[in-house]
Amino acid sequence: MPPLPVYCGIDVSKLTLDAFCLGHYCHQSNDPKGWRALIAWLDRLSPSASVVAEATGGYERAPIGAFRKAGHPTHVVQPLRVRQFASSMGQLAKTDRIDAKVIADFAQASQPRTDTPKTDLQERLVSLVSYQDQIKLKIVALQNQMEICADPLIDASAKRLLKAHHCELKAVAKAIKTLLAQSDELTLKFQTLTAFQGVGETTALALLAFLPELGQTSKAKIAALAGLAPFNHDSGQSKGKRAIHGGRAHVRKSLYMAALSASTHNPILSKFYHLKRSQGKPAKVALTAVMRKLLVALNFSLKNPNFSLAS
Repeated sequence: MPPLPVYCGIDVSKLTLDAFCLGHYCHQSNDPKGWRALIAWLDRLSPSASVVAEATGGYERAPIGAFRKAGHPTHVVQPLRVRQFASSMGQLAKTDRIDAKVIADFAQASQPRTDTPKTDLQERLVSLVSYQDQIKLKIVALQNQMEICADPLIDASAKRLLKAHHCELKAVAKAIKTLLAQSDELTLKFQTLTAFQGVGETTALALLAFLPELGQTSKAKIAALAGLAPFNHDSGQSKGKRAIHGGRAHVRKSLYMAALSASTHNPILSKFYHLKRSQGKPAKVALTAVMRKLLVALNFSLKNPNFSLAS
């Protein structure tokens, strides 16, 4: 029997990192000095240990990247799965130290898939695309504010902020364009994705940033990663409806917008959508099927550059 893998659970917060591995705890600051100290501590305990952390909205990216560069396999898992595991084990108390141990125990029980390593360019692309989305949300919020606001001072302030945000949006778009130009691989993938009718630049960038496995795995796995794989809901003689679950919300949201366009403008996907509707499928179910078919086609096209879903 091969030896069981060793996992180091890390509870990440904005300012601190709490780690648990092989019965030992370590507390460090969430900054380069703390990362180095935590890596040295883990290397002494188990040089081949895998590092597991919850997705925390971005605070985990830098320390996880540091562990990956130091040679430790890394896994970022969904907080809900860890919390459900803790509840199933009767662990109701919650502190940073307890959470670190729970994460390590969860990893030992579930053997999570190792993250696909990102290059420095891909890491920066994630940051730029995330920031671009944040600016867009601020623009929408300001536009909504201006529609209902009658105060001239607030209206003038909102207009100034709106102008500034649009300027920043242009700057970020230029930075993304420059970044893509630095990589022939990313440029080719971007061109391949946007060649599909219904897939715009926003969707293509979201896929490149948040689904780097695209073009490198099977159609079943890529659908599951995006949260578009239907799961059974059967029990005994009862046969429930299949439903999608989990996956990467950012990717799924971008694909939804692409599917809306493709179901109207892409000849093949439009025909596919109306076929599903004629079979009695609700609009949302038919659109989800379009999302899945589109994603599978995009995955295949990156593996086979000469493939074309529709001209």
